[in-house]
Amino acid sequence: MENSKQIQSGTSRQNIDKQIRNYRRNQTLFVIVSVVINALIIAFLTIYYSIRQRALVGALYLYDKDSAVNMIDRMMHMNISMNTYNSGTTAMVEAGYTKNGYAYLSRINGENVMYIVISLIMAGLFICGIIHCYRIGKDDCLGGLKTYAKENELLKGKFVKEHEYNICQYKKMQEFVENIAHQIKTPLSVMTMKLEMLQDMLVSDTEGSSTIANASTIITECTKSAFKIKVFIKKLLDISRIESGKVVLASDKVIIDYIVEESVESAVVDKSKVIVDYGDAIKRDMYADEGWLVEAFVNIISNSYEYICDREDGRVYIDISSNNEVCMIKIADNGDGIDKEHLAYIFDRFEGKSSQDEFHAGIGLNLSKLIIEAHHGSIKAGNSDKYGGAEFRIILPLYKLKGKIEYNK
Repeated sequence: MENSKQIQSGTSRQNIDKQIRNYRRNQTLFVIVSVVINALIIAFLTIYYSIRQRALVGALYLYDKDSAVNMIDRMMHMNISMNTYNSGTTAMVEAGYTKNGYAYLSRINGENVMYIVISLIMAGLFICGIIHCYRIGKDDCLGGLKTYAKENELLKGKFVKEHEYNICQYKKMQEFVENIAHQIKTPLSVMTMKLEMLQDMLVSDTEGSSTIANASTIITECTKSAFKIKVFIKKLLDISRIESGKVVLASDKVIIDYIVEESVESAVVDKSKVIVDYGDAIKRDMYADEGWLVEAFVNIISNSYEYICDREDGRVYIDISSNNEVCMIKIADNGDGIDKEHLAYIFDRFEGKSSQDEFHAGIGLNLSKLIIEAHHGSIKAGNSDKYGGAEFRIILPLYKLKGKIEYNK
């Protein structure tokens, strides 16, 4: 891609250089032609009037030698002035012609044709010059520079937008990295503190049985923290593998109802807080990768369960319905719901609530979305009108598909 851009850039520079050379050559040629034509016209007029003057003197000499000699002598010692000009007009009138006699004389001698030809040549040069001036900036190098200037303005605008977008993404990435560091640091701190307590207990062991019981509790808590870190890192790796296209999903025939049951078993501790409505149909068949689909459902169910598990009346509701083409799974809770400003970013791994008691950074829902879309399905988040809390609506095709389809019920 970079090589093609360099080739295009080099070609553009060559075109501009070529256009500039052509422009200079045309300008120079036009100036030279104009100067040569004007010089030829001046030389022609000078030679013509010199010949005409000699012819007039010669004609007078053949008619009256003394008058011709006298005229030459006068021409050598007399300057042209307004007095001589007016005298010439008087002589023409006394000769029996009007004041326009000189125009008649010019027509007889063919001078009018010469003036017309010279005028046409000058008009042609003038028109060519006007056309040339009008075409400046059209198809020449200046026009190309104008085009490149417009393109540069467009590229500048795109660059500014991309720069702003990159800054925004960079800030999000910084927040995400800080969030990950915090999420990993919290359980590690807990593990370190518990292990130090265990060390102190073993050093000052006076009652063996109670020390062993406390040590067992501490080791269990450390194991849970280590497991959380392991799960967290696994989700990050799964997201990276899916986005890079390294994951090839299986297309096995599975039963969606059993996948939901398995997901509930893995996602929650108190299963009495999860209410599943399978609808009228049972054992819905579809083609999917069971392992990845279970992981997607586990992330969504555990996310809902996390916000209601401490409430006595907290519940997670899973409603399953289907038609001949797709299956819809609604996972909702009766918690506080999702803030409107967070709905647009709920599946963005850079967005997500995090605290010391909540070991997630918005990556679980992001991973679930990637898995469901890889199965040609879709997922949307919102707030449930029926239960009052958050609601996730998942649509999955029941058959092997190459694209998404809509669910209307």
